[in-house]
Amino acid sequence: MNASALLEMLIGLAGSSRLAEQLAAFQPRLTLPLLKELIGRTMAVASREPHVALSMADLVTAVAIRLNTDEARGLADWTQGVALNAAGFYADSLKHNLRAEAVFRRQANLARVAGLQINRVATLRNMGAYHDAIILAAEAQETLAQLPDANLLYRAILADNVGWAHKQTGAMETALRCYQEARALYDDLGHTVSRASAVLMTGLIRLQQGAYAEAEAHLQEAHASFLAADVPQEAARAEVNLGLLAHQRGDHLAALRYLEAARGRFVRANDALDVAEADLHRALVYQDLNLLPEAIQLAQTAERVFRQRHDRGQEIEAIITRAQALRASGQLRLADRQMSRARRRLRQLGALPALYRLDVARAALALDAGRVDTARRIGQRLQRLPDLAAFPLLRLKLHLLLARCALAAEPPRRDVAAVQCVRGFDLAEALGVSDLLVPLYHVRGQVRQLDGQPDAAQAAFQAAMRLIERQRLLLQVDDLQLHYLADKLPVYQADVDLAHRLSRAEPARLPRLAVSLNLSHTAPFQSGGDAPTDGKDTLGQELNALRARWAWLQRQRDRAWPAAETAAAGHGDAAGQLETMHTLETQIADLVQRRSVQQAARVNAALPDVDAALPDAAAYGRLLRAALPAAGALIHFYEAQGQCHALLLTADGFQQAPDLCSTAWLAQFIRAWRFFVTRLLGRVTTDADAWTTAHGYLAALHARLVAPLRPYLDGVRRAAVVMPPAWHPLPLAAAYDGARYWVEGLSLAYVTAPDVLLQRSEVVADAGGGAALLVGHGANGRLSHTAREVAAVRRALPPVWQATAYVDEAATLAAVRAALPGSRLIHVAAHAVFRPDNPLFSWIGLADGQLTLADVAHSRLAARPLVVLSACESGRGVPRGGGMAGMARSFLAAGAAGLIVSQWQAEDAVSARLMGAFYDVADWLTDPALALGGVQRGLAREGVQPALWANYVYIAG
Repeated sequence: MNASALLEMLIGLAGSSRLAEQLAAFQPRLTLPLLKELIGRTMAVASREPHVALSMADLVTAVAIRLNTDEARGLADWTQGVALNAAGFYADSLKHNLRAEAVFRRQANLARVAGLQINRVATLRNMGAYHDAIILAAEAQETLAQLPDANLLYRAILADNVGWAHKQTGAMETALRCYQEARALYDDLGHTVSRASAVLMTGLIRLQQGAYAEAEAHLQEAHASFLAADVPQEAARAEVNLGLLAHQRGDHLAALRYLEAARGRFVRANDALDVAEADLHRALVYQDLNLLPEAIQLAQTAERVFRQRHDRGQEIEAIITRAQALRASGQLRLADRQMSRARRRLRQLGALPALYRLDVARAALALDAGRVDTARRIGQRLQRLPDLAAFPLLRLKLHLLLARCALAAEPPRRDVAAVQCVRGFDLAEALGVSDLLVPLYHVRGQVRQLDGQPDAAQAAFQAAMRLIERQRLLLQVDDLQLHYLADKLPVYQADVDLAHRLSRAEPARLPRLAVSLNLSHTAPFQSGGDAPTDGKDTLGQELNALRARWAWLQRQRDRAWPAAETAAAGHGDAAGQLETMHTLETQIADLVQRRSVQQAARVNAALPDVDAALPDAAAYGRLLRAALPAAGALIHFYEAQGQCHALLLTADGFQQAPDLCSTAWLAQFIRAWRFFVTRLLGRVTTDADAWTTAHGYLAALHARLVAPLRPYLDGVRRAAVVMPPAWHPLPLAAAYDGARYWVEGLSLAYVTAPDVLLQRSEVVADAGGGAALLVGHGANGRLSHTAREVAAVRRALPPVWQATAYVDEAATLAAVRAALPGSRLIHVAAHAVFRPDNPLFSWIGLADGQLTLADVAHSRLAARPLVVLSACESGRGVPRGGGMAGMARSFLAAGAAGLIVSQWQAEDAVSARLMGAFYDVADWLTDPALALGGVQRGLAREGVQPALWANYVYIAG
């Protein structure tokens, strides 16, 4: 066997239990040149496949032990240090490097000593010991100066590594010079990959300095070089930084797509450290999108990985990211503890840029907690720091913070806010960061209001909303849009409050109020669909596996399943099981979002035109008026300054009904009404008492919300109703004037926003048939009328409908999921559970599991069906981003043209009667709201308790 064959055989034995035996057999043929060849092969794979390098480094050590010389042992320790550093085991890497350095110092081999010092610089910078790295780099420079010839490669590597340490300590210009030197040296050496790495770092520094165009050019150049050289992990690092750039520019979808691409490459390379870094950056984007549970879990998981790998710098970044997400979710005390912990560690490391960023976050936390003076003191101290000039984005955030502090002072210091706002605008416009322009415009609007300039204030609010709408449309997926808007609603509410006040004095401004109100709700819907971007759909497979696990745990919690099954499976700890489910739900939610991003349009899609979202007020009023049906009206209930008001649009134009009642009264009414319905269905109250109580509530509702509108609704027979999501449970159809319910005079259709009238997203106008999916599940006998309801619906459908019914055991998840996309009618009679803590996991019970909103939202209802959910609380939701996160919105986002849902608990027998009668109405498909209103009028005339039929509403989206 020649030397080459022996080398390949030994490499094949790396990590094998037979290695020691074979080394003993080939002992005479083990030589120092062979060892050096093994070392070269190990170094070649270290950056691309660190786990392989670790195994080969162990092989090098085993051969060195057989050779039993100082040089062999020193080279083996050097190799172990490189492999361990590449794999993220930094403390162990330092030990091996120091041992090797001691060997070569004894031999007076300064070239190898310099190389090992440079390796230790790299490891120290990776650990976050930046000052130690800079000090050691100076020693390495002295060692290199003693060498008889200039070692260009060592000089380049040293400049590369110390550049990072300078960047982390805030010496940006010094860092830039280091990377420029490294780039020139790699050019001379012809090392294209290393040169690209220096270009990448130059781009990252320019990014932190706010030179976004230059940063993008460097990052794209590096990315192209890595791809051309076929080094996917390095290409992934470029993608991480391109994602960071897109994030800072406010293009969240592009950021997530870059990060998803990078994460995939890291996973394929089996590099847990880099996967954690990609996930940490995703957590930052999620935080800006208000996907807070997912952001917290991603940051926490990344923190564990960084701690295990002794990467102190990244571990602290993960702590800060989690703290900021905790702050955004309202967990201020926990966030404060995490920030204090991170600050102590940053001071030890001397990582000034990260320390400054953290202090801005601490000031924002203090402001959120009402500690205005504390927030202002922190901000003013930071503003006095001379080296803050190198961080324009940080200065911008500081100006915004101090402006908010000035407005929160008692009395507000509008002059200070105005100055800080102007300075912030100068930086924001230079940087092109739209996400920070939004709060700046909000502050400007508040300042203009304090100055008594309402028109200028409206212009500022509108500028903010224009930017928000552009970003919302870029996100393309409804759930992402809802979350993104969650913390932007104060801008919309400020605009509504001002438009309301101005229109009270000048009715000619009512069309402008209509535009403001329309913007305060989110429409149109963006459907994610269920088509993967490639044939593999790896995320879909992961998602299905997690869903199956979640469904199994959910069954254990369902009382209908035998307790013995739970005990036998070893899940008796209810608290532990619940925690496991919550963890699974967050993981599933993350995968759902990742899949949404994967299925959305490309990063370089054309920027959306927001003119349609912010139309001319007069023109918008004319369009809405023209879209009204005959004898129709639009009634928009809204909140302004703590009161409920209504804006009405009829053939006669806009009218305003102000000060109907306080929002506090409405909230109390909804709570009391829900309590009454619960007692009614629980048979806690007598029939006579129930009628008295119901009519008392409904008369009070009529007196406050309906009676003041009647002068404007003469001749109106149908109304489209819009209201804030939190008010949806109001039993408007049953509002009672002492003789009649409101639905007896007109039919009501709920719409998610006035824009729905313009988009004509109601059910298609022809009554032709199609595929009908009928699902009934009796919840293991708890709902006795579901099978009869499905049978009645099937009988009522004309022959042009191809009805497929799945009842009880036949109503499986697979059958229902397969039938959803092609159905033009979807009718479900089953038990449903709404999860206010996590609406994505609200569900409809089927034979073998739960159809969750995560399933529904990622279906594509291509036939634009009418969906009828004859199930308890199927219309409930959680107000989020101007919409209502719940079953109804998930079906609308998936493509439904309209829904009939229940706003509170339903009574099985009455629901079955109502649904059977609904399909007997001739125009149930072409005008569901009119058909439903007719059925409800019939039940009212028959003397059915209104709480048992007013729960059903028609919603168009």
